[in-house]
Amino acid sequence: MQNELTRKNIRLKEYDYSRAGYYFITICVKDGHEMLGSIAVGAATCRPYVKLSDIGKTVKDSIENIHGIYLHVSVDKYVIMPNHVHMILRVAATGDGRQIAAIGDGRQVAAIGDGRQVAAPTAISTVIGNMKRYVSMQCGFSIWQKSFHDHIIRNEADYRRIWRYIDENPARWTEDKYYVRENNTMTINELLTVCNEIAPPDCVWSGDNVGLLVDREGGVDRVLVALDVTLAVIGEAKELGAQVIISHHPVIFEPLKSVTYANATGRRVMALIKNNIACICMHTNYDGAQNGINDRLARLAGIVNPEILVNQDGKYGRFGLLEAPAELMEYAAGIKLALGGAAVRAHDAGRPVHKVCVGSGSSGGILSHAIGAGCDTFITGDVRHDVFCEARDMGINLIDAGHFATEDIMCELLIGELSVRAPRLKAVKALNSLKPYSEVF
Repeated sequence: MQNELTRKNIRLKEYDYSRAGYYFITICVKDGHEMLGSIAVGAATCRPYVKLSDIGKTVKDSIENIHGIYLHVSVDKYVIMPNHVHMILRVAATGDGRQIAAIGDGRQVAAIGDGRQVAAPTAISTVIGNMKRYVSMQCGFSIWQKSFHDHIIRNEADYRRIWRYIDENPARWTEDKYYVRENNTMTINELLTVCNEIAPPDCVWSGDNVGLLVDREGGVDRVLVALDVTLAVIGEAKELGAQVIISHHPVIFEPLKSVTYANATGRRVMALIKNNIACICMHTNYDGAQNGINDRLARLAGIVNPEILVNQDGKYGRFGLLEAPAELMEYAAGIKLALGGAAVRAHDAGRPVHKVCVGSGSSGGILSHAIGAGCDTFITGDVRHDVFCEARDMGINLIDAGHFATEDIMCELLIGELSVRAPRLKAVKALNSLKPYSEVF
């Protein structure tokens, strides 16, 4: 992914990370999201500091609780930056009664040089892992990059250097390697032009509502991409500092006669306007666009050289041949795996899978067009009972891979397009772009 923070495994293979000593730890937020806070300047001190978000405050609580949970582990120094955390962890020697040597300013460093360190009962990875899990549980979703960076502090000079680095980090934020550098911003109309190039409006179904649905004041340099515009996604955009949400499903579909708290649409629109966050929708125009959602779905389904399926509304689905015929249930299991879904539903017409048609989202209405194109198998989502009955009577295999699973692929697809067409933008997928339900098996 573009702009993802680089993560390297620098841990020593044979080193026991439960040994007494000092450790410099860095934990990064997934994809460089600046979710933990923002840089501000103190009115009295004129010194930069990090104004913590609600998530940042949860991280602060988890750090300050470390010593209460692990009595032999304490935090000497830490800073919570917008998209990462630095801290110095001290693991105290236990078991032999040795004193830990103090240095002149009251801070302590582990005794080094006697060739012997006493193992503490808990490894650093356990402490950090539990802290990360606690924060993610409080947030309701995972915010962290996998693993973490660590550095073994081997002497007092190293300790003092790292201590100063942490202390000065807010003031030197724009020089930090984790700082995502801001380039020149785009206007909302420039971004809309790019979106229309990716998914031309002439591909839209009649009656759909696409384009700029909620406007904003000011430029754009950060975009959050999501399948749906929910209150959770809007809150995430606010935390991230994203000025625009690009969604697949329209935040406004039916004409609005009023905007109130009495319905979900009103609440979402008011939250967008209140936080000066714009919303662009790319719905059926992205379904049918060249290199759009259905082209991506066709490739995941194994279709070679997919063709456009044209229905009464114009370009929409894709169809074509697989490299070789397949048995339906085995093929359906492969579709489930390719889309990352929890389950698929399938009707087996007793025919091998060879000529396949795909339609993202709720496309059961184009089943007859798939049959007309000579397809033996149709893949879509949200299949109604009567459509399964129609497939049975018409002798065509039918796979319901789920509305979410067949359309959530748009997020990474669009982010890739924006990285090429609008490199000034930082575009990331919303962590809260999730299925609004759970499956029970």
